[in-house]
Amino acid sequence: MDKTPINKNNVDNTLMKSIVITPPIYSYVLIGMLVTCLFAIIWGIFGSIPQKVQGVGMINTTEGVLEVKAMASGNISEVKVKLDDTVKVGDVIAIIDQPELKFSIDQTKLSIDQLKQRKDITSFGNNKNTIIKTKSDNLAVSRLKANIEEINKSLLFYEKSILQDKELYEKGLITYGQYFSTQQELASVKMNKISVEEQLGIVTLNKQEWALNNNLGEINLESQLSLLELELEDLIKDYKLQTEVTAKKNGYITQLNVKKGDLVSPNYNVAIINSKESEGNYILNLYIPFSSNAFITKDMGVDIQLFSVDPYLYGYLKGKVKYISPYLANNDGLMSTLENSTLIETLDSKGGVYSVVVELEKDPNTFNGYKWSNEKGPPVKLYPGQLSLGFVNVKVKAPIDIVLPIFKAYFD
Repeated sequence: MDKTPINKNNVDNTLMKSIVITPPIYSYVLIGMLVTCLFAIIWGIFGSIPQKVQGVGMINTTEGVLEVKAMASGNISEVKVKLDDTVKVGDVIAIIDQPELKFSIDQTKLSIDQLKQRKDITSFGNNKNTIIKTKSDNLAVSRLKANIEEINKSLLFYEKSILQDKELYEKGLITYGQYFSTQQELASVKMNKISVEEQLGIVTLNKQEWALNNNLGEINLESQLSLLELELEDLIKDYKLQTEVTAKKNGYITQLNVKKGDLVSPNYNVAIINSKESEGNYILNLYIPFSSNAFITKDMGVDIQLFSVDPYLYGYLKGKVKYISPYLANNDGLMSTLENSTLIETLDSKGGVYSVVVELEKDPNTFNGYKWSNEKGPPVKLYPGQLSLGFVNVKVKAPIDIVLPIFKAYFD
């Protein structure tokens, strides 16, 4: 077997050719990937992802706002305030027309005047007064009969108007308020006729009584007069109560829901009054779906997105949970707070909600005096009635707690 001598120089050259020098950049990439993975593992274990529960709410005040409601139905004949006007307790906000009640007051005043006249005649009790009484009664009979004739003409006119308005309403040419107004006027004329006929009967009966018994005694007339005057006082009080919509507390008008000519019903929300003292004490009445199954506790942070503010530009209004209701909210409670039937129906469709009161965090450096996530906040003021979304930060989870169940479900 031939043995070829090994050249040491050849071996060294071959060995050097087999060794490849790796450029430094690949080492840097590898180190970077290792560092990134290390940071990802550390963040996955020690990092945090907040979990939030969403609800719908409305900005309110700690004292609450006052809803000024109508006491009776009728047409608004006058509105005495404007939006943002300052009002005091007892100030008249609007007037509701009550023609029937006004007519009753006028008729009672007329009866009092007639009774006073009869009382004066009875007090003198002489022939001259008897003649005056007879002439007065004859004049009253003539006047009342002429009045009845005029009323009959008005009845014919309004009965025709009702038929015409009904056809126009059914065709959609007039509003129900116009049709209802004609009906009110017809009813008022009918009541007027009944009252005038009653007065005519009273005058006729009085003439007969005068002839037979020289009228009632002065004491009896005085008693009747006192009763009528008390009745007039009650009618005037009732008239004022039903016609004048007044402020029940000092403040300013933040919402005005009527204008002249509007038809309102009892308990209709005519206006909303907010007090100056409550401007810096706003809260959020937040309603959380019962199906969220989230455990909310006091002092949890809340991010509030006002519907009128772009959160991408101005961020979220900040607040903290102040109170959690242990019971589901009913429709009456929702209506008294939200005053929005469509929104309440939406909340009901979520299977019931419970109330959470959120205290807004203050920041004197923002435009509206409340804390926002972007520090400056929007250049808008807060006011009661603003609708919003509320996100309650119920708890914080490590990212790995979210990832591991995904891997477990995949491998299972």
